Amino acid sequence: MQQKIAYGPGELWGYRARARDELACVKVLKVGTKRPLRLKIRFVDDEYEGREDWVPPARLKVRWQDRVRFIAAEQRWQTVEDASAEAVDTLEANTCMLVFDHLKALQYIDWRSADRSAILMVDDLGTLEATTGLKREDLLSYPVAYSEDDQIAAPWPALRVVAQALARANAEKLLDLADKEERDRARRAIYGQHYPSRSGVRHIEPEICIEVDREYAPQWEMLRTWCGAEIQARRDELSELRGEVARLSMLVEAAITELDKAGSRKAARRLERELNVPLDLIRASQRRLDS
Repeated sequence: MQQKIAYGPGELWGYRARARDELACVKVLKVGTKRPLRLKIRFVDDEYEGREDWVPPARLKVRWQDRVRFIAAEQRWQTVEDASAEAVDTLEANTCMLVFDHLKALQYIDWRSADRSAILMVDDLGTLEATTGLKREDLLSYPVAYSEDDQIAAPWPALRVVAQALARANAEKLLDLADKEERDRARRAIYGQHYPSRSGVRHIEPEICIEVDREYAPQWEMLRTWCGAEIQARRDELSELRGEVARLSMLVEAAITELDKAGSRKAARRLERELNVPLDLIRASQRRLDS
């Protein structure tokens, strides 16, 4: 939570109305009593000819005596931002956000920095190391990365490495989510989607769902590759095996049913005993697979 700042008459502050403006020295003359809070200031430099104004506190960026350190920190951040600019809003960067969001990693990775600037900003290195195996020195090894106030800021390649490490460490969970998303995507393409709203339940047409899903599908595919080819192949093999078991179970069920119809109940019960699975259970399992 951001610390509340107290302002007092006579204090000198660095003022900036727009992000691209240079800091201007101002003196606080009066603190307003109404809400939203306003400060009455006077510009100190002669070029402003004693100009006074009521301004929001957000424009006072730093105490004037601390401006050198503040500007240096801004320049360090700008260097990291410049090094990450090409990755902003790319498929890889958006896939990073998909991983972070579903693993609740945004509790210790700054969302704004990652989403808007493709920058890794971490304030809980212990949790990050425990979940990814990446150490402080690993993150600081990237060009222009730096540490300040127990936080680390690192450029785009570090953000991607962290997301990929998290994906590998949580592959089963993420692949389960990817499989569910694939099933939901197929369902939305046929039936659309229902969303609760203030006016009731809103229905999104299948055509719109298809268009939206087409935009996000590449992120899920990339997420699968980040989880690792080995675990994906193992899951695919298991899925094929389950399908084959289901097919054989259906054949056995059909055989037992035909034996019952033909009056060979003894043979039917023997086959069911040898299968060692109740027929009702086979049918229930098949219904779950079909649903």
